[in-house]
Amino acid sequence: MFNASLIDGPVPIAIYGEPYTTDEGNEARDVIGYVDGYHLNVAPQVYTEALEPYRATPRNPRRVFAGAETVFLRFEDEAEARAMLGAYWTEEVEH
Repeated sequence: MFNASLIDGPVPIAIYGEPYTTDEGNEARDVIGYVDGYHLNVAPQVYTEALEPYRATPRNPRRVFAGAETVFLRFEDEAEARAMLGAYWTEEVEH
């Protein structure tokens, strides 16, 4: 588990299909998949230049970290995230 006061995630990034109109007349789009990777939202104080290769820039972020300025990161998997953010990780699991 990571320090939840500084890191949020992993965050699933949905891929949406084409818009359509529901029977009620509302526009909707179904989730047709998810973007590959291990996505984390972090507080600005976590960000360092070493994380620049992992930085993502979503067009319309659906979740931001604690309602504040957010740095979006994408790693191949949890192991890569742990390797880069190890100082913020703990082996304790929060319930």
